[in-house]
Amino acid sequence: MNFQRGKRHEELEMNLVPLIDVLLVIIIFLVVSATFSRTSELQINLPTAEANQAQDKPLTIEVGVDASGKYVAVSYTHLWLLLPRGMPMRWLGLLGFLPMLFIVPARPMQGDMKITVLDVGQGLSVVVQTSKRTLLYDTGPKFNAQSDAGSRIVVPYLRGEGIGKLDGMMVSHHDNDHSGGLSSILALMPVDWLNSALPESLALPESLETMQCYAGQIWTWDDVQFEVLHPSLESYDNEKIKDNDRSCVLKITSHAGSMLMTGDIEKNVELALVELDADILKSDVVIAPHHGSKSSSTAAFIEAVAPSASIMTPGYLNRYQHPKPEVVVRYQAAGSQIYRSDYHGALEIHYVKNQPIRFNSYRMQHRRYWHDVFENSPAP
Repeated sequence: MNFQRGKRHEELEMNLVPLIDVLLVIIIFLVVSATFSRTSELQINLPTAEANQAQDKPLTIEVGVDASGKYVAVSYTHLWLLLPRGMPMRWLGLLGFLPMLFIVPARPMQGDMKITVLDVGQGLSVVVQTSKRTLLYDTGPKFNAQSDAGSRIVVPYLRGEGIGKLDGMMVSHHDNDHSGGLSSILALMPVDWLNSALPESLALPESLETMQCYAGQIWTWDDVQFEVLHPSLESYDNEKIKDNDRSCVLKITSHAGSMLMTGDIEKNVELALVELDADILKSDVVIAPHHGSKSSSTAAFIEAVAPSASIMTPGYLNRYQHPKPEVVVRYQAAGSQIYRSDYHGALEIHYVKNQPIRFNSYRMQHRRYWHDVFENSPAP
């Protein structure tokens, strides 16, 4: 009798195990759905840049989380493999791995662009993608003899975007926080050409096409215009000019808007650019010079650029205390929305024709409980 009761208990347990497995999978489905469907968008109507006022088109910048349903679908397919043995067509879960092999991130359309300001700590590295080409502006810092932003951050990001080579690279100047990752990138990825303000004595691969950046250089990729505004070609003969003040200043203009990249230029260069041609500086988005240092971002320069959004790239709790509070106030007083790599992580800026410029923050998309929450940063 006891044996029969034990056998019935055993049969009951065997029948409950598959049911429990199915319930667990359903619970995991719900958790994954809640995780990926948790989206948040903050739409901010910012003061219109003068370039957009001429078109009578208000500039709107959206800060949001891109949580596409495709991630949920892929997760469901993977979880299908966790169903108990004996469930029909459980092998279909293997199909969930196919996107990892065949799906490549979409490129911008003709005339559009996607700009990613990577979070490299105290430094700068920016990836510019047009429909068919990719430019890297600056390479981030070298951390120590074994590690730099090029190998740890820039190249992994490029590979994750399906980018197998760089059509061009611009290194604004020789400071470590802008050029420290250069050697690793050149060793790990093909580069068509390098345009920079680096010293000619710097050892570079002989096969690499190199040139000095100077005002007046202009080219167009996929209906997106690139124009170098600084330094002058004659400045390379003046050894007294600091590296910061010889930074390559690059303006990029797409069908949907523009961005100004400034390296580490300081006050005297800013004022010279304003006096030379203030109108050409006007840009919808600017990467603030020198990470928001008090040596840069004069009121006259900010007024000429008239940015609706400004990006600062300081390291988290950096010893320089960048950006300086007075610089932040200066941009805010001009009606510019502030974004910081130490607050928001990497920033993706999408320029799509006839659409508002859209910012995606890595930290908003990948929130963790250990992340600090900062005051005065756009809410996710």
